[in-house]
Amino acid sequence: MSENDESQRLRGATVQRTTLEEYLRYCHEHLFKSLQISDDLLLTKSSESTTSVDAKYYPLKLRPWEDFLGSQRTHYNIIREVLNGTQLLPSLSYVEERSETADGPNVASEADLNLFERLALEEPAQKVYKVFGPRCQSHPMTQDLECANIRFTNQLPTLQEPDGNEESWRISQTTQKQPRLGFPDRWCGRRLAGEQSGPRNGRGQDHIAFPIGYKAAHKIGVQDFEAALQKEDLFNQVLSNVVGHKLSTGHDRDNDRRDEKVAKALAQIFHYMVCCRSTFGYLTGGHSLIFLRIDEDAQVLYHHMVQPNKDVEAEATDLFFTGVAQLSAFCLKGFLEPRKTKEWLLREQARLQTWPNPYPEMREPTAEVPSSSPKAPSTASYIASSPSPKNDPSRSPPVRLTRSSCKDKELVEEGSGFGDTDSDEDHHSDDAGIQPSVPEAASCSKKRKKGTSDSEYSASIDGASFELEAQQYCTQACLLGLKRQGLLEEKCPNVALHRSPEGGSRHHIDIREFIQLLNAQIGEPCYRYRYYQPVDGKYGARGQLFKLSLRKHGYTFVGKGTFAAALASIEHESKVYSRLDSLQGHLVPVCLGSIDLQTPYPLPMAFIAHMLLLSWGGDRMPEGLYAEEQRESFKRRFLTHGVSHNDMRHRNMPWNEECGTVMLIDFDCATMQLPAKHTQISRLSGKRKRRFSRRA
Repeated sequence: MSENDESQRLRGATVQRTTLEEYLRYCHEHLFKSLQISDDLLLTKSSESTTSVDAKYYPLKLRPWEDFLGSQRTHYNIIREVLNGTQLLPSLSYVEERSETADGPNVASEADLNLFERLALEEPAQKVYKVFGPRCQSHPMTQDLECANIRFTNQLPTLQEPDGNEESWRISQTTQKQPRLGFPDRWCGRRLAGEQSGPRNGRGQDHIAFPIGYKAAHKIGVQDFEAALQKEDLFNQVLSNVVGHKLSTGHDRDNDRRDEKVAKALAQIFHYMVCCRSTFGYLTGGHSLIFLRIDEDAQVLYHHMVQPNKDVEAEATDLFFTGVAQLSAFCLKGFLEPRKTKEWLLREQARLQTWPNPYPEMREPTAEVPSSSPKAPSTASYIASSPSPKNDPSRSPPVRLTRSSCKDKELVEEGSGFGDTDSDEDHHSDDAGIQPSVPEAASCSKKRKKGTSDSEYSASIDGASFELEAQQYCTQACLLGLKRQGLLEEKCPNVALHRSPEGGSRHHIDIREFIQLLNAQIGEPCYRYRYYQPVDGKYGARGQLFKLSLRKHGYTFVGKGTFAAALASIEHESKVYSRLDSLQGHLVPVCLGSIDLQTPYPLPMAFIAHMLLLSWGGDRMPEGLYAEEQRESFKRRFLTHGVSHNDMRHRNMPWNEECGTVMLIDFDCATMQLPAKHTQISRLSGKRKRRFSRRA
């Protein structure tokens, strides 16, 4: 073969598609191994304590994840078996091009680490799933899984409660203590095509798998993690120093600082795992990946650390130990695991402590892991890298996976629009206020049916067959009658339950009793999540739309929920609705009042503490159907009541089929002044006063 032929052959080999094994090797050699950590001591010292965990959940115990490698290999083998030597992944030439982007300055910050992780781990994992996802149905353990489009993003498709100042956390004294939330560095999830796509979430729904934390190695090195992860009572030791203001000296002081940094890094990612009800999470320092798990007992955090460079060097022929393989397998584990229930979160909320409050069980720290602790070896809680083939736990019999865990319906998050950081335009543009629901997401958009009989309806709403999603919303006239002690609306689909057992044409209860019964119902654990649930994808900067139903009496309506720090927004909106009382049920929804949730409703990144109760406004319509004249007409009409909406976009003007007109919703940005006629009267009064003063 001539030299020219050989060069052409080599050139062709670099541009052809690769197998999974080839791609993993190329990514490890050209991307992951390119990481260089800054050794600037000034950077290290200037960032010794940058992790904020005040008022965030933290675990009581730290234990090794004993079966991690076995479970990881099981999931890795699923990917291998599905792809089975197919040449569908990016070429060597493509990987080399990406390595040029990654080959920049040494990592000296979380921002640098973010770029490295994206290029060396996250993008390659996405490429693997782009090929694996459409073919995974061929494997019995993933035949119901949808994972072709996985995401690593900074944005969550849900209401996000920001960290507030101390004053904002004192706003509401009626709800139980809540932790501060904040935001993790990254989220991993997958986009589902589903049938719930609509005008806003036409790109499909999304499932959150786990949160991710970045800690650059110049802040916390591999040796720091190795030493701290050996201590089951790490948090006890650290908090005894923090709370007791103990100051060590010399080498002990360095160790204490190291342990505190690791404990805070772990606590931060643990907190987000709990809040979004995720079983898994992971923390990366660049050269190391720390995989985390919580079980039913959230007071125990399980961990396993891998060092791809070191592990691959020891197992040169086993690409399972590469960073991309580890992350890909971990993603599959997360996608197959159902999220924990809201009941679990409420139970564990009561058991967990927030930093720096100590647990009652905390005693004087011990230097060694107690021998009585189950599955906690006295040597270390970090499973050594480079396991020999003989002792490698990953070579044990495969971990059994349950088919039920693959069902996407259980995994879909309350939200949509889980986007990449590069394309969050839609997400941000819709965050200004609560969004009107789209037709696909609300059963009420269908034509209302005739009311059922008392016995049939009572059995459905109070029995095991009750499904909130299937309940039709009460009409505007119905809820207006309830509010004003008026007549029943016979066209309401739920009128049978509104009527007194003795019959009659009036509501069996008044608005005051309605609020009392609703508060009592929400306070009962068995009804807490059955009769009020968030409407998928309908959230804004400060609010999440909920669907609610008052059992036995059958009233079905919506609530605009918000977190404690945004109570003023709900109070303001309630005042606006009061000003517009004469327009309720015609041009604006009926406002039934507001409630405080004694037990906050947990969303992935917010705790709903207050709720404004409203009638259903209507379905969102295409933007092109709205005329500017319609907006101007609304503006003039509302100004006569002294209200300026200030956010009259089409998404705040849904079509109400019952009223046969557009309604205006979301008044959190509205301003109020004296109504126009009052302004004229006050001007006349002023003129008269001046006239009288001149005569005097």
